[in-house]
Amino acid sequence: MFVNNFDPNLITLGPFTIRFYGIVFAMGFLLTIFLLRRSKIKNLNEDKAYELSILGLVSGLIGSRTHHVFSNLNYYLEKPVEVFFIWNGGLGFQGGLFLCVLCVYFYCRHNKINFFHTADKIALFAPLMIGFGRLANFLNSEHVGHATSVSWCVIYERVDEICRHPAQL
Repeated sequence: MFVNNFDPNLITLGPFTIRFYGIVFAMGFLLTIFLLRRSKIKNLNEDKAYELSILGLVSGLIGSRTHHVFSNLNYYLEKPVEVFFIWNGGLGFQGGLFLCVLCVYFYCRHNKINFFHTADKIALFAPLMIGFGRLANFLNSEHVGHATSVSWCVIYERVDEICRHPAQL
């Protein structure tokens, strides 16, 4: 059994906080730029690699937040201003993936870049970024599994005192 009592905040300086999730997003973004710049995709020069990375980041965040908001629509209809409070959590992976792929497709089409070749290159490092995200979910005590009595169960102190399967790992 393991007790998860990690603080999701890496550093807090006055009102400014750096969270593990932010570090994961930054690492994924920098990794994307690094690998796209070296990917040797026809018509994807260094400037376009930066543009495509920024497009992926922004569309992924917008799509993720949109998915979360629509999944919890009653809550956000009562408190509409909180739609913009992403620091309180609430990103849906499926929405981010959908909008990101859609935007990358149209970007590639507009710039005469082979979308499928680009997607193949991105697919090589996407699992690493998703893995980092799952590690951040573990540190944040999110997406906890069902109650279990196996030896590797985890008690997420910020959730409850039940020993659970570490589903995010």
